[in-house]
Amino acid sequence: MIDINLMADDFDAELNKVREWNNEKREIELQERGAGKNAERLRAFLQELTALSDKYEIYIEGCGCCGSPWLNDIQAGKNYDNLTYGQDRYEVDG
Repeated sequence: MIDINLMADDFDAELNKVREWNNEKREIELQERGAGKNAERLRAFLQELTALSDKYEIYIEGCGCCGSPWLNDIQAGKNYDNLTYGQDRYEVDG
């Protein structure tokens, strides 16, 4: 019999490794881009965005060819296309 809790723990451990790797990668990219005085502000924004995404399990993704952003809702198993920032808020299609 498969222990679902053990599988979930293994998944969480692997997910944490990926998040740590992504954070290290972002740090290197910021340094390579020479973000300078904006680096700390950008780093803080990305940390808060990561926490918000993790809280709701909704992540911003983008097209590999055109870069169009969308939201990937993990819990709902659904993507919301055409993420845009309007007059004072973000909006999506569907």
